[in-house]
Amino acid sequence: AWKAGSFHLDSDCHLLSDFFLSLACWNIYPEDLIARIVTQELVDAVIKQRQTIRQSRLALFLVAAQIEAPHLKLPVSFFSQISAGLSSYKMDKELGKRTRLVKFAGLIERRREHFGWIDIECGSPIPHLNIAGLTFKYKK
Repeated sequence: AWKAGSFHLDSDCHLLSDFFLSLACWNIYPEDLIARIVTQELVDAVIKQRQTIRQSRLALFLVAAQIEAPHLKLPVSFFSQISAGLSSYKMDKELGKRTRLVKFAGLIERRREHFGWIDIECGSPIPHLNIAGLTFKYKK
């Protein structure tokens, strides 16, 4: 579709968000393809669509690429731009859906003083996807 001219970035960019995230789930990062397609134009097109789930998926891909394929050197500004308008998780809502995470959060809360754990939060840098975790800092 890309080579035949039937792909239009403005209307079809959501397909690329899904495609790249799917590849990342398999730890596949085709460097030539990513370098040609994951550009400022793609980021702008996804933001222009104002589809939270698509923005979230592209943001998740960008985070995965940063962790698993840092040699791609995708600009950090892409993630900042994509995630800027996304709302964050509500901790109570997320913990209400995940019983094991609730138990783990309770354990951390009970032991926080002993170990010096602070700023305990539930969430992810990518809202609106079915992932969540706990983060906290260690106070020495």
